[in-house]
Amino acid sequence: MKNQGICAGLCMLGMIAAAPSFAVGDVPEYFEISDVMVNGGGCAPGSVEKNIGVDKKSFSLRFYEYLAEIGPTFKLSDTRKNCLLTVTLNIPDGWRFAVAAFDYRGAMRLDPGIVAEHKTSYYFQAETTTPSFSSKIAGPE
Repeated sequence: MKNQGICAGLCMLGMIAAAPSFAVGDVPEYFEISDVMVNGGGCAPGSVEKNIGVDKKSFSLRFYEYLAEIGPTFKLSDTRKNCLLTVTLNIPDGWRFAVAAFDYRGAMRLDPGIVAEHKTSYYFQAETTTPSFSSKIAGPE
C-alpha cells in the first residue's frame, strides 16, 4: 500500500471539493483519503473546516477567513491570499487514480474599476506538468 500526496495551491473564497473517479466495479478494495492538510495566508490555523466523506473518497473544505482586500490602507500582503492543500491518499500498489472535479464557491464585493482574479494551480506527485485554472471578474462600471 502506498501513501500518495496531492497538493493544490488555491486562491479563492468558499468551499472546494474533490472526489476520485472510478468506473463501477473497478474501485480497489482499499482506497481512502486519510488526511487533508492546509497551510498558507488564506487558511490560518482554525480558519478552515475540513470534512472527509464517510466513504473516505471525497472531501470538502470551508474557509472562514479567506479574505483579500485592496485599498490605500492595505498592505500588498492583504491583496493576495493562498492556501496549499496536501491530500494524503492510501491506495493499493499498482493503482492510479483521477480527480473527478474541483468545485469552487465564493462571494466578492468589488468597487467600480476593480478586477479580481481567482487562480488555482495543481501539483500531483510524480507528475511533470502543473495544470492551472484562472478566472477574472470585474466590478461594476
